[in-house]
Amino acid sequence: LPDGFNLHRLPPVPMWYFFIGWCIYFADTNLKRVAIGHVLGLFSLLFFFILYRQESTLAQPFLIFVSGIVLLLQSKITVIKPLNQLLYALASSSLFVYLAHIPILQTVPQMISIHDTIDKVLAIGISLVAGYVLWKTWEVIDHKLLRK
Repeated sequence: LPDGFNLHRLPPVPMWYFFIGWCIYFADTNLKRVAIGHVLGLFSLLFFFILYRQESTLAQPFLIFVSGIVLLLQSKITVIKPLNQLLYALASSSLFVYLAHIPILQTVPQMISIHDTIDKVLAIGISLVAGYVLWKTWEVIDHKLLRK
């Protein structure tokens, strides 16, 4: 990195991905999709090689890149109905999964200590289910109480 370059003056990397997701949502031409795909690839490389090389594996930026490409190409991908329903539920509950995952990831491995990998996978599964339950609860509250 150049002298005087301070990473703390840049927006956090997850914020960059939020803005890319916003751009993906509004990309309505192939040229915009190709440009966003290139920016997504560049940010994934920056994420790994410059900012988090010591803390991260290549799997994390690769997963983010592949997920972004799938979002860019979603109109071209045909999905069977059960998988489509599962993806809809996961996408709809993603905010609640995000809100629930930190407390769950911090408490489940301490409560159930089998093996580090099993504990993490179990905690992720519980986070997904808890986020889905929170989302469904919010939908019921929103529909029955707030929208009379």
